[in-house]
Amino acid sequence: KLFDWLSGPNSIVQSKFNAVDAAYQGLQQATARISEAPGVICNAPYKSTWYVPSGDSYMSTLLQDAQADYLWSDTQGTGGIPLDFEAVFAKGHAAPFWINPGYAESKKDLSGKDARLKEFTAYAMGNIYNNTKRVSASGGNDYWESGIVNPHLILADLIRIFHPQTLPDHELYYYQRLTE
Repeated sequence: KLFDWLSGPNSIVQSKFNAVDAAYQGLQQATARISEAPGVICNAPYKSTWYVPSGDSYMSTLLQDAQADYLWSDTQGTGGIPLDFEAVFAKGHAAPFWINPGYAESKKDLSGKDARLKEFTAYAMGNIYNNTKRVSASGGNDYWESGIVNPHLILADLIRIFHPQTLPDHELYYYQRLTE
């Protein structure tokens, strides 16, 4: 909207903003009738600390809008909550989904960093998704570059992951499932 103001009265920024807003709200409405919200954990340990998104973070909001049960949604704050492995395992080991596990490109890569990660239900079920589908050869991740202005695409990916029957024709844009 700042660019709209700077660009003057003929700018198309407001119409693009309105289109993204309408798309996002339409996706929210599509999930409103879903009664079951699967549990989900986020991120992965880094140097013996596991930072999970706080309950007021954008990620927590996206997960709630996708009708997922984010296990730390009841916390306050917008940043990350530093936890040890045991705290995350105690609360999240049975969650059927796991998203954004850091720099992992495969399940083997993830468990190679810490063998205990194999003990999570999401690992055993193969329900680990990372936001690395659109990474350039030089390592730039489009999720962090264009996702900020395309929250509707992120939300659509998350809905497709957690409730595939809701968006059966949606092809994941930013996310990909980790395989062996």
